[in-house]
Amino acid sequence: GGKTLAMISSLSSDAFDKTSICIVAHDVDMNRLKQLRGSLPRAGHPFSNVNVSITTELQNVPHLRPTGASNYDGNGGVSGGADLILVDAPCSSSGVIRRHASLRYHLILQTELQLEILRNASQLVKKSGILVYATCSIFHEENEDVVVMFESQPEFDNVWEPFDFDEQEKEGFWKNMSTKSSVLPDASHLRVVLPLGKSDNNDNSNRHDELNSDGFFMARWKRK
Repeated sequence: GGKTLAMISSLSSDAFDKTSICIVAHDVDMNRLKQLRGSLPRAGHPFSNVNVSITTELQNVPHLRPTGASNYDGNGGVSGGADLILVDAPCSSSGVIRRHASLRYHLILQTELQLEILRNASQLVKKSGILVYATCSIFHEENEDVVVMFESQPEFDNVWEPFDFDEQEKEGFWKNMSTKSSVLPDASHLRVVLPLGKSDNNDNSNRHDELNSDGFFMARWKRK
């Protein structure tokens, strides 16, 4: 629920105070959602402009119901649809091993499930909406490989375009940081941060001690 709470906090700021916003938090695990529900008051919610829907069943959210048409029908794919969907995908959690050392004995790649979730979520994004794929994995099988398979779908180029990070990196959080993928170095819509540790071969390998960060991956697209 941390990412959901961060979004709620940012969207409740003065910049959005006259905008009515609906955030839908979805997970198949009700226990996770119960934890989020309990955290909302501690985060200052409710806010007057932010409505939060917490559910295990997306069909209970009327404006996110798929029309039944193909994801690539050229008509948005949904009735209404979301302005932004963040797919916080299940993964091996290899990027957080420094905090949970026992994970090293239970690493399971989730590539197929991740791709399925990403494809399903993409059908719920409205025209001109944003789709973000994120993991706390440092394995390319769960990151870049999923991106390549998603972008290899028929008619992908007719519906989606990369949503680049380059302009945003000129200032703010990403300023002067090298976070491009070493697997797909020309893909400006992907970003990778590896856990603490310096590289010995001067390969500019995305490790950022100043962040004191876990490892994570992001990719994002914009619907045409």
